[in-house]
Amino acid sequence: MAMNETLHKHKWFWGWDDEREEDWLRKMAQSGWHLQSVAPFGGYTFSAGPKTDVIYRLDFQPLTKKQDRQDYYQLFADAGWEHAAEIASWQYFRKPPAARGASDIFTDQASRIGKYQRLCGLLTLFMIILVILSNNIQQAAERYGPWFTLPLIIYVIVLGLYIYTIVRLVARISRLKKLEKTRQ
Repeated sequence: MAMNETLHKHKWFWGWDDEREEDWLRKMAQSGWHLQSVAPFGGYTFSAGPKTDVIYRLDFQPLTKKQDRQDYYQLFADAGWEHAAEIASWQYFRKPPAARGASDIFTDQASRIGKYQRLCGLLTLFMIILVILSNNIQQAAERYGPWFTLPLIIYVIVLGLYIYTIVRLVARISRLKKLEKTRQ
């Protein structure tokens, strides 16, 4: 396998199922494909390299200020994590399992819960905006009749996906909180 080879894959990723995503990226590295970048709608680019075991971890962290971004990345670098990619506020980190520090980026359950709460909050905000737009969509549907059927169907599907995702995230947060209570 030539060292300058790249591989493009498409895979859908759900925010509440990030551990499955991490496992998949680890298996890709074990097969000699190392994450290079992530693009919208599940586009992944891998570069060919040696077959190695690499732990991947994901965090949802919207970083708007340059200094916050630098401090955040430095915190992970100090713990032995390399920032591998970023897409839509999802931060991808990796390191070999034998590297210094823990094999998880979260030091406690509350931090892990915070990741899902940040994502849930942002999605809830977008869903509220979608609901507010529903009045405009309803008026357009009445005005344009059958010509507006496809955009209306797309709107209903997107709204349904937002609701489904938020419900799954809330369920994940609830499970993690119960697990945290049982460990105390």
